[in-house]
Amino acid sequence: MKTTTVTKLLIFAIVATAVIVTAAFAFVPVYENNFVGVMRFGRVLRVYDEPGLQFRIPILDRLLIMPKNLLIHDFEPVHALSRDRRAIGMTSYAIWQIDDPLTFAQSAEDIFTARQRLDALAVNVMGNLIGSMEQTELIESHDLCGSVVAALRPYLLEVYGIYLVDFRITRFDLDDGNREAVYALMISERALAAQTYASQGHAESYFIRNNSDRNASVLISQARALADEMRGEAENAYMRILAQSLDTQRRVNFYTFMRSLDTLQTALQGETTIAMPLDTLTRWLWAD
Repeated sequence: MKTTTVTKLLIFAIVATAVIVTAAFAFVPVYENNFVGVMRFGRVLRVYDEPGLQFRIPILDRLLIMPKNLLIHDFEPVHALSRDRRAIGMTSYAIWQIDDPLTFAQSAEDIFTARQRLDALAVNVMGNLIGSMEQTELIESHDLCGSVVAALRPYLLEVYGIYLVDFRITRFDLDDGNREAVYALMISERALAAQTYASQGHAESYFIRNNSDRNASVLISQARALADEMRGEAENAYMRILAQSLDTQRRVNFYTFMRSLDTLQTALQGETTIAMPLDTLTRWLWAD
């Protein structure tokens, strides 16, 4: 009787433990920065993209954790020949993210496989671009990255559910002969650009200097004209005031007397000989 009870308790404990363990593995936490896919026998059943607690069947169902954030992938250096048969190496990277988690789970399944697919596709596209352009075109091109994005983005989105956010080239590797030729070309282009800027600066300075000289001449002419006008008005005012002060015979006589005294004072200070009519000075000295 006692053995039967112990056996029942043991079975109950095992079953309870199995239920607890099954329940613990049956519920799947979905975080806000991840997609969670549920696969059963190699087929994707569903994908959870909202945060919360979801259910799965333990042992039968396998989980795929896919990040929602932006990912950076550094490509392997690509070496190819340009259209003018110059050896060129290109180092680049891409920024991407999972846009369609269901398609991604069905095609790539995980990040490692997705990076391998990106490498293969990018090497193919970049090799074709290098082979379709000459070396100088590749180096001077401002839309090379845009061409790679335009070639890869639709295919990646449709086949793998990956959205290619951006693509950037970090380095061009050239052999010694090509490197020296490129440096010489860059130096000549910079020298030409500097000469162009210098010529434009000289022309602009000449234009500004001419405008400044013309404006200065106009201002000086206007100032001189205004000064002459003011001087004329002052002389007119002076003559008018003088005329008003000498408008009577008495004032004329007083003015003549004062001028005669000034003349006499000047004559008495030295041995100066002055010739003048007698009545201009002596008539004040010998007047009755």
